Amino acid sequence: MGAAFWGCEREIADDVCCGIFTADEVSGKWLLYERGYSPGVGYIVEEVPSSPPQTIEFDGGRVETTGEVFKDIKFYKVLTDTTTNTLYVALYKQNPSMQQPPESTYTFEVSNSILKLYFRWCYEGCHFGLKRI
Repeated sequence: MGAAFWGCEREIADDVCCGIFTADEVSGKWLLYERGYSPGVGYIVEEVPSSPPQTIEFDGGRVETTGEVFKDIKFYKVLTDTTTNTLYVALYKQNPSMQQPPESTYTFEVSNSILKLYFRWCYEGCHFGLKRI
């Protein structure tokens, strides 16, 4: 994602510049269609069957899910990484106001109704690919 920032100057009212994403972009219902990971050598992208559907819906801090991948997640926050000044999604099993650490965190990209959630601490680029439904 860092390459998206090269050679771009951000103007004051321009949130679309340079691949800068907003919290609103993750809102909605998404169908998991692929997962990517590295077993140590190379990178594997696997298709996720659409039946049974694995979905996640982001709506005002709350999460609704179907399937196994995100099954215990009930809440989310979109936060800013103060080191890189980029947004990330934090997923929670319990209400985050109870000051529990997130279950998992992902940087994200949204393009053409595709949401890519990248595991923040996976250097190989591990990700989930989701389609807006």
